[in-house]
Amino acid sequence: MSGLVVELAGLPGSGKSTLADALVARLRSEGLPCEVGDVGVSARVRREVRVLRRVGLAAAQAAHSPVSAARSAGVVVRSGQSSRRDTAAVLAQWLATERIVARGRRAPGVRLLEEGLVQTTWTALLRAHELGAADLWPSVPAASRPHLVVLLDVPPDLAAHRLAARASQHSRVQQLGPRKRAAALRRGQQVLDDVLQACPVPVHRLPSYGETADELAALAAEAVHALVGGPSAD
Repeated sequence: MSGLVVELAGLPGSGKSTLADALVARLRSEGLPCEVGDVGVSARVRREVRVLRRVGLAAAQAAHSPVSAARSAGVVVRSGQSSRRDTAAVLAQWLATERIVARGRRAPGVRLLEEGLVQTTWTALLRAHELGAADLWPSVPAASRPHLVVLLDVPPDLAAHRLAARASQHSRVQQLGPRKRAAALRRGQQVLDDVLQACPVPVHRLPSYGETADELAALAAEAVHALVGGPSAD
């Protein structure tokens, strides 16, 4: 089969990494080659390593698609991030993700993304003052978009509880105090809803409370198989 790119989306604490591992195992057991395509630049690795790798991928994307990269850069710069550092970080993540998606489309099998374009757009809009989700998506060429978004639809209060119990600290929201964390996640839910409403890619929603990772992986696998069995991923 040709490359199929599936992005896992959701609030911090929604369980994207856990679902990714379970879904990889599920799809492989069902005869579909599958791997996490952005594991080297996701929150699984140390921030310093993640940043360097994203910068390298962003540079490669800019060299490969300079016109598209310039368009994306213009949109991110105009988004009104809170600092130059945030602007640079969002742009690097944006271009790196486009590169990962484009490569995943060309490779055989299924590539899962834990931090794809939905999450990147979400991050950008949390600190943007000028633009909305509808302004950001058109700058992404079709060849750099995932084929499917699987949303872990977790209530903000549950996400806050999970973050409080998580040992690792790789989210700005996670480092806030309880009240500020809860408020940030409620606002994050509103931003995520806006991002998904503007998203030009099909979105499959999964309830991420009460179900085990294996049960959620089974539901997500059904959506992937439906896409594989439908129109060509190309």
